[in-house]
Amino acid sequence: MTRTLDFHKIGRSWYADVPGWTGKLEDLEMVMGADTLLDVLSKRGRFIRIQVSNQELPDSIHLHTNGDIYGGTEYVPVGKIQGEFGMIDTVWLCQVNNFFWGGSADDIAPEDIYFKVIQYV
Repeated sequence: MTRTLDFHKIGRSWYADVPGWTGKLEDLEMVMGADTLLDVLSKRGRFIRIQVSNQELPDSIHLHTNGDIYGGTEYVPVGKIQGEFGMIDTVWLCQVNNFFWGGSADDIAPEDIYFKVIQYV
């Protein structure tokens, strides 16, 4: 499955625009590496649109699961992603990630996620 996903920065925090999500805005906040990754990819912008897939995309960034932790899934980059203050070595995504892929927070997140930047501001 390949989809497009938008992220907006409000203040100092990034939030995902997840279609169909009816929970709280705070559930959509990107933390624990995901926020840093969005800062890097958007070149410290305020908006980014990415193409996300559970199948390999040409010229995409690849994240592979490192297991479930803190009620979400931790991913590690396959290859190097250089952040402003060093390498990005892990990205944690909460249960909203499960919802995004399957329609329920109880669904299972994919082992591999591929994404590429479409637009940023």
